[in-house]
Amino acid sequence: MISRVRPESTLPQSVKHVLDDGYTIVSKGLLCWSPIQISTKRFSLRYLFLALEATFSIVLWAMLSRIKDYGMPPLYPWSIDVLDYDGCCNHSTLVEHVTDENEVLTLEQITAKELALKQRESTAKSAKYFEFKRLDFQGWKARQRMAQANYDPVKKAATAQKTRIKSKATRKFACDICNVAFQDSNDLNTHNTTRKHIDNAIGVDRAPVNVTSRKYYCEPCDSAFRDLTKLNRHRATQKHVDKATAADSTSTS
Repeated sequence: MISRVRPESTLPQSVKHVLDDGYTIVSKGLLCWSPIQISTKRFSLRYLFLALEATFSIVLWAMLSRIKDYGMPPLYPWSIDVLDYDGCCNHSTLVEHVTDENEVLTLEQITAKELALKQRESTAKSAKYFEFKRLDFQGWKARQRMAQANYDPVKKAATAQKTRIKSKATRKFACDICNVAFQDSNDLNTHNTTRKHIDNAIGVDRAPVNVTSRKYYCEPCDSAFRDLTKLNRHRATQKHVDKATAADSTSTS
């Protein structure tokens, strides 16, 4: 039995009818899933999920009518007449239209919108917390005492580290544009605001300019690099250390 049902106003009409007839939702299952993508990819992902929803509806025949084809080929592996259940879907999701204002936004505008959304979510969460504290102070105190009693800093740190490692390994928080994965959403959101990410997204390569202008330059080795990461990697090499040490000795003698 699911613990929470959507408000009646948001339930599909056919589902509401069967619930009104006395049926109850006793189980649910997950057919497919995807990590929440950055704004630039959500538009196409929504179309993909509409297509998947239509396919599952036809294959499992969750459709209301057993006569209509709903604009889909017969993909079901059995005869509809032998099914011992009735569907509640009254249309194919392929007729639905996905709207997304990100179609007309620049990458900088999308990034700003993403950060603003995160801030609103954080503000709303804080407001809900303090509202609960104001309306039910004793209940709030009870939760605080319970949380404090169950708090184990060592276990919490180990669990958090395990979660971060798993998230990076499964690329849960990944930027496909730059082909890099992060341990949590905060790191990914920070990355999405960097000049390097924005340049990669719009197809600008500043590396040749950086080398020519010696923006990332090592004076002892007289070498310029494409970015700060490569410069720092160079500075950690024994070759650089030897030359830097020799240069210091010469300047102090």
